[in-house]
Amino acid sequence: MKKLLLSITCIFMGQTAFACSELLDSEMRILDSAESQNLCEYEGKTLLVVNVASRCGYTYQYASLQALYEKYKEEDFVVLGIPSRDFFQEYSDESDVAEFCSTEYGVNFPMFSTVKVRGKKAHPFYKKLKKESGVEPTWNFNKYLISKNGKVVSTFKSGVKPDSPELISAMLGLQLFTSHALGLSLLTHGLLDHPFSFRHSQTQEQIQHTHQLPPWRAKLP
Repeated sequence: MKKLLLSITCIFMGQTAFACSELLDSEMRILDSAESQNLCEYEGKTLLVVNVASRCGYTYQYASLQALYEKYKEEDFVVLGIPSRDFFQEYSDESDVAEFCSTEYGVNFPMFSTVKVRGKKAHPFYKKLKKESGVEPTWNFNKYLISKNGKVVSTFKSGVKPDSPELISAMLGLQLFTSHALGLSLLTHGLLDHPFSFRHSQTQEQIQHTHQLPPWRAKLP
């Protein structure tokens, strides 16, 4: 029994212990602070990277971004907010940005310094995002969904709300794929008695039903 548990632990660690990807190996200064953080600290988590702004028609999305973070943060999901003045709708003083998102929307997900997110002078992290995805922000609240192994798997334009079925489905699908990969490893090593099936596509009704179960831990159909 001890040998079985040790084998399962080793396989699980092999599935979840990721080396930092080139994409996330990026230094970002924390909002309104002299302290910097390497994004490798978020390796092994599902990330939603959003270029935010305080005076934009999409600023209301702060509320659903915060709600999404609160709902899924215990499931290794993190929203990364990155202010930008590229579209002239962000405060010039970072202290004003920090106060606005905190007092108006109660934001407590990680927020970073104001940077350029497009063009030749874009922050190195955003240059990597563009290189990997082929997409750069055309407006505020562009979104990149990054897998636990540090790869861009989906991008969403400003008009796609954080709580939209389109975005939620992508998140849930990503988590189902990760769970399936772990199950296959267990099966390959002879630690599962019966194979299980994995559907590569679900109807919207199935996705919404799955979403009602504990997030990202729903049983496979």
